[in-house]
Formats: sequence, structure tokens, C-alpha cells
Amino acid sequence: MTAVEGTTRIIRLLLRTGWRRLLLWWGACTALVVATCAGTVSLYPEASDRATYAATLGRSTATAAFNGRGYDLHTLGGIGAYEVGFLGQLFLPVAALLLAVRHTRTQEQSGLVELVTAHRAGSLAPLLAGAVVTALPLLGVGIGVATGLCALGLPVAGAVRYAVVLTAMMICFAAVGLLSSELAQGARTATMLGLGTLGAAFLGRVVVDALQLEATWISPLGWVAEARPWGGSASWWPTAAYLATALALGTAAVTVRLHRDLGSGVVAPRPGPPHGRPRTSTTLGWPLRLTRGSFTGWIVATLVWSGSFGFLANAMTSLIRDNPALMEGLGITNATDLVTTLVGVSDAGLACLAGIGVTMALRTEEDEGRLGAVLAGRASRLAVWCGWSVVACGQALALLAAGLATYGLSSADVTGDGHVLRTALELAVAYAAPVVVVVAGSLALAAWLPAATPAAWALAAWILVVGLLADSLRLPEGARALSPVDAVGDVPARPPSALALAVLGVLAVLLLGATVPGGQRRDLRAG
Repeated sequence: MTAVEGTTRIIRLLLRTGWRRLLLWWGACTALVVATCAGTVSLYPEASDRATYAATLGRSTATAAFNGRGYDLHTLGGIGAYEVGFLGQLFLPVAALLLAVRHTRTQEQSGLVELVTAHRAGSLAPLLAGAVVTALPLLGVGIGVATGLCALGLPVAGAVRYAVVLTAMMICFAAVGLLSSELAQGARTATMLGLGTLGAAFLGRVVVDALQLEATWISPLGWVAEARPWGGSASWWPTAAYLATALALGTAAVTVRLHRDLGSGVVAPRPGPPHGRPRTSTTLGWPLRLTRGSFTGWIVATLVWSGSFGFLANAMTSLIRDNPALMEGLGITNATDLVTTLVGVSDAGLACLAGIGVTMALRTEEDEGRLGAVLAGRASRLAVWCGWSVVACGQALALLAAGLATYGLSSADVTGDGHVLRTALELAVAYAAPVVVVVAGSLALAAWLPAATPAAWALAAWILVVGLLADSLRLPEGARALSPVDAVGDVPARPPSALALAVLGVLAVLLLGATVPGGQRRDLRAG
């Protein structure tokens, strides 16, 4: 038996059990790029509009820090690639990382790899099968992006070159996920290791682009722009660099796999203390202890993100004022309010994601039997569900408040306008109810339909899409209404809707109340 025997059978198994997830990631990644470029086509139809864009946003170091270097901004394709910006540099690599970890370390942790290797399957078969299944939707994204951009009327050659370099970038970060899955002993650790690598790459690119350094090769996230797919000076070295890096990382993953035991990893979990502290044995201390690491990561990311917007408030406000096509397309009259709204919506989305993460941790505790062990003792189901609900909602609200307060303080320090801090805090109060509704919805799903709990991620993602891209994508009012944050109203330009806040508050209470009977009446999934 060879090391790769059984790879085809495992590929068929992974596709048969996970094709829905693959299609979801493929559609989301493709839609992000194509929809953003479609909004660009509608916002900058004339050459004069594109010239204004290139002379304002295209020359701003503040915009470059967020979106990366901009090239060929006199073309629709160049502006579209620039507008994909930080969302593309974060969402696309994250999707590739999560898919890679999902089809390797997660499958091994669940026992599937042990089951299939008990039959005729080589030692490398699970890793190679996971790599192939991960690559399929990524290649599909490339095909979908090229087709969609051509359908928008953009040049075929530029669309193909841009799709190729995006695909190569995702394959590179999928290889990061494969290697981290081999190094770490658990799926969560592998994910954190991969996301930490991505975060370091993003920060490196931000520093290089903000300071306009020539060392664009330092960060892989800066290579996409250097491909310059929409102009006459297109280069293929970034694509080659991505593929070479992916090959090196894949080779390292194969080497590690050949020298480790099933279920083990190079980075072993750190042993805990021999005796637990009294406060960690309570129904509130337990979720706090389990989620403090992830909450620290969320809060640091939110503070850095919000503080960066605050310190660049003057530059960003001036750029928006100097770009009349952008203001007209977004339907705004006050540039300062737009910046504050962007920060508020992004912080609300991050808060929802952090709260849902706590819910997913509860689901993991149940799936792995530890929740059953706790309930076998003196803790009641009511106390456990209340403890986890308090931690989930509390962390989400703390993150929202900290992010907007940081933006308000940093912006007030730069601009000398203390009114910005007050506006930011009012925005935090207005967005508190929508955030609690989303987190409470995830808790209700975990209580009644635990298998459907991941659906809450979609609502949090939709909040970000509506808040950041609704105007440029020309989303209809019905689609925007699906976002609880958008239902509050056009804050801070106008006061929040009292009726919407009341309805959202009642809905949050009802959802939180519904978690108790659901968690008490149904059987546990394990334990």
C-alpha cells in the first residue's frame, strides 16, 4: 500500500458530506468581488469621475493603508480591484484557511480520519484529499470572478489576470491552513495559528503601504496589487510567488504529516494548572475562562481597527468631501457622519461575530461531552444557559462600546472636535439592541436547533455587507431590512428610530427567554 492510496475515496466522502458548505463559500467569495466591481461600474461610469477618484482616494496614504496600493485607477477594473481592498484581503484568505482546517485537522479531531485509515488508506491520503477538496471551491471562485467581471463589460484579459492572482492568493493561504493543521493538535489552535499568520501579513502590508515603502514583497497580501492586472504593465511574478509559497508550505505539511502520529501535532496543548480556581467552577466563570483568549483577540482587533479610523479621520473626511461622485452615489451630505457610521457598523459586526463565537464554544462543549459532565454535577441547566448567555451578550456589548469609544477618543484627539466622541457613544447605545438580537438569535438556535447554529454567522456577515456595501451595490430596501443594524435608521445623521429600538429590544428579550426552555427540554447531542 502506498502513502497516497485511498485519496480518491476520501475526496468523494468529503464532497458528499460537505458540498453545501463548499458551495456557500464559493458563492460568498465570488459575490464579494463581483458585486464590489459592479458597484464601481455604476459609481464611476465617466472618465472624469475616474480621474477624480485617482487624484483623491488613489493618492491617499490613508486609503492605501486600508486597501493597499492602487494601480491603473483610470480604469474601472483598477478601481474595482482597489475597492475590493481590505475586505478581499481578509475575507478571501480567511475562507481559504477555514476550508483547509475544516477538511484536515477538524476531520481528524472528529475521528473520521481514524475511521477511514482503518481501511486501505495511506498516511498521506487524508491530507491530500483535504487539499484537493479545499482547492476546488477556490478554483471555482477564480472562474466565477473572471466570468462575472467579463459580464460587467470589463476587459477580458484584465479580468482573467485578476481572477488568476486572487485564486493564487487563496491557494497560498489554504496552504498556510494545511501546515497549521499539521502543526497544531486541535482545530481551534490550528485556526488561531493560521489567523495569526494572516494578521501579521495584513499588518505588515499596512505598514509598508502607509509609509509608501518600496518593500511590497514583505507581505503576501501586497502581491495582489503588484500584479497590476488592469494596465499595460501587468506582471506574473506575484502569481508565481503565491504558487511557489503554497508549494513550499504544502511540502512542509507533507513532511510533518509523515513524521507525526495520528491525532498528535507539533504544537501540543499547554497543560493547565493541577487545581482549578474556585471562580472557574461557577456557571459564569466556566464560559469566561474558556472564551477569554478569543475575546482578547477580538478586542485587540477591534481597538486597532477603530483607533486607526480615528487617527485617520481628518484625511478620510477630506478625501470623501473631495470626491463628489462618491458622495452622490452613497447619498450622503456629511463626510464625518459617513466615517463614524462605517466604524459603528464594522464594530457592530465584529461584536456580533464575537458573541456568536461564544455560542459556538458552548456548542463545542456540548458536542464533546463536557457540557453533559457539568450537568451531571450540581449545576442546573438554567444556571448554565444563563451563564453562557450573560457572557455572550456581555462580551459583544463590551466590544461594541470599547471600539466606538476608542474611535471617538482618537478622532477627537486628532480633529479637536469633542462632539465626535459623544456621537460615537450615542451610536454604541443605538446599536446595542441589534447586536443583542443577533447574539440572542444564535443562543436560541443553539438551544433549539444546535445543528443550525452556524446560520447565525450569515446574519452577522450580512450586517457588514449592508453597512459597508449597500449603497455601492444598490441593494434594495427589502434586502437591507434583513440587517437589524440598518433597521435602527440612518444614525448618526438622524436620531435612531424609537419604534425599531423598542421592537428589537422586545425581540432580544424573547429570544433570550426562549433559550431556557429549549436548553432544558431537548436531549444533549453528547454526554
